[in-house]
Amino acid sequence: MHRKLSLFAEDNFVLREEFREVPLDVSVASGGAAELRCAPPRGHPPPTLSWTRNGHEIDFTSLGDR
Repeated sequence: MHRKLSLFAEDNFVLREEFREVPLDVSVASGGAAELRCAPPRGHPPPTLSWTRNGHEIDFTSLGDR
């Protein structure tokens, strides 16, 4: 298992703390449900969070209620 954290930042940002809940790798069977949990650090401007799979950002709006 490995964890990879990527930070993409604009100029003039401040992170006030470390991750409050660190994201973990999740594996599920095909068709199964997964819960992705993370609590990013507070910052200014507020950080945004995105999830990727195989290098591509996951669009949760297209998944609906599965």
